[in-house]
Amino acid sequence: MAALTFDALTQLNQLNRLDSQMSNFSVSSEENWETASDFSDCSYYSLFELVKDKWYRRIPASQVRDQVKHIPDCPVVPESIYPRNFYNKEALPLQASGPWREYPFCLNKSYVLGVPGPVRMIVNSSAPDDFDVVYHPQRLNRAAVLAKYRPKRYSKGAVPKPLPPRASNSPTPSFGSLGSSSTTTSFPSVSSPYPGYIPITPKFIQYQLAQYQQTLFQQAFEANKYIQQQILLPVLCPPPGLYPYYPAFTQYSS
Repeated sequence: MAALTFDALTQLNQLNRLDSQMSNFSVSSEENWETASDFSDCSYYSLFELVKDKWYRRIPASQVRDQVKHIPDCPVVPESIYPRNFYNKEALPLQASGPWREYPFCLNKSYVLGVPGPVRMIVNSSAPDDFDVVYHPQRLNRAAVLAKYRPKRYSKGAVPKPLPPRASNSPTPSFGSLGSSSTTTSFPSVSSPYPGYIPITPKFIQYQLAQYQQTLFQQAFEANKYIQQQILLPVLCPPPGLYPYYPAFTQYSS
């Protein structure tokens, strides 16, 4: 058990050194994305200010054009609130003239019902050929930002949308034999299941390292607690014939 605790602390020290190296890296900027080598001539919309939902930072313009053609005039189901009026409170330089309507954009599918993503298509029913794309950079801030149209150099799946987690076949450290709840951890992977995609940013790796460090701390704490419980501590008990509170050390209580 002591060896297991030592291994966990060794891994933690290695992660700390890796984290200090990663802190010297700079987060990818939009200019770096523009100079990548695996781009096509397809047009796209750039939503670079997105804090979350990074797989929406580049959306193909072909999907936007196709979904704009199928925006309904009224909600498809009674529970939906879209399409609805868009008032352009931020005074964005929209290509479409008012009055405007907004409708959610969903990557690789059409929106019907539910919590929409950060992207909205802005249209005018009287001028269907003119439309814009806006988005909310932060989930708690509903301010709208106009997406930038790029006529070419779209990288398909530059930041792919995450897939559901899959079970890993690699062995992972577990403390299920300690009599407490099992804690299983796998080292975070930065590789992508999609060939040709831009690697995940160092900021994302630092976040994963922090999560893994927290798990190692918990494992080391549980292992140390288990070791302490196995050490026989002196038990106070009164010897026969003496004052009942006189301290004496023995392994078992009488």
